Amino acid sequence: MQEMSQQSGRSAYTLRYCERIGLLKPIPRNQSSGHRLYSPETVALVEKAVIEREMELMRVRLSYLDGKIRYWQAVEAGDAERVERIAKENRRNGALMK
Repeated sequence: MQEMSQQSGRSAYTLRYCERIGLLKPIPRNQSSGHRLYSPETVALVEKAVIEREMELMRVRLSYLDGKIRYWQAVEAGDAERVERIAKENRRNGALMK
């Protein structure tokens, strides 16, 4: 795990998370030590999966910030219906960022 973490630049927590949610197939373990044995293919898959997740979070954050701008524009315009609709979207995006 430690070697994979250093090689991929991802924390042990992230690696375990990827395995737990099914992004990775169960990782074989060394019989004597119980340490996970990561193949080069798994390293590449981990890096791709984590990068894709980070990109998705960036898209959500950008959408959230755009929503904040639209929200205050609607407030300034006195458009209560639009304010509520945008606030609802922003709450959904805010929840996705957690």
